[in-house]
Amino acid sequence: MASQIVVTNRQVKFGLNNVLKKLEDVAEVDFPMCTENIVQEMATLVARMEILEEVLKQVVRKVERLKHIQAALQNEDSI
Repeated sequence: MASQIVVTNRQVKFGLNNVLKKLEDVAEVDFPMCTENIVQEMATLVARMEILEEVLKQVVRKVERLKHIQAALQNEDSI
């Protein structure tokens, strides 16, 4: 049986931020030009993850609202 791995957006952002910090440290020492581009890409990815997190929060709120509406309609139908 295959096990399921669940990773939250917060964990992904935390990991990306750690990688970003390490890349910045390396960029200062070893490969300033090459690593600078990677660091910029990672920063962009982190920003996109933050946007995605906000969108997902909105989706969750709307789904919860729809569940309440559905429950209210079912209660109304049963009366």
